[in-house]
Amino acid sequence: MHKGTETKVKTLLKVLVDAKSAGEGFLWTRELSRRTKMNPATISWITNRYLWDKLEFMEVDPLIEKGLKIKPLTLKQEVYEEILKRNKRT
Repeated sequence: MHKGTETKVKTLLKVLVDAKSAGEGFLWTRELSRRTKMNPATISWITNRYLWDKLEFMEVDPLIEKGLKIKPLTLKQEVYEEILKRNKRT
């Protein structure tokens, strides 16, 4: 993974962990884009390329998902707990 991509993935994971810790449910791609200051297409690419097995996706109308890139997602509980454990160790 390229260094810039690694930084973007870490930023996205941090936002997702913070949202999960705050008790937020699913976040839309547009909201993740706003919080990370990344393009929505970049968020979609990262989630589809690197994080697809670590996220839960809510079902939405495929037309809305494709046209507006608003796929709602959240971290899987086991991934969230693993990230928290790793952060406590450091």
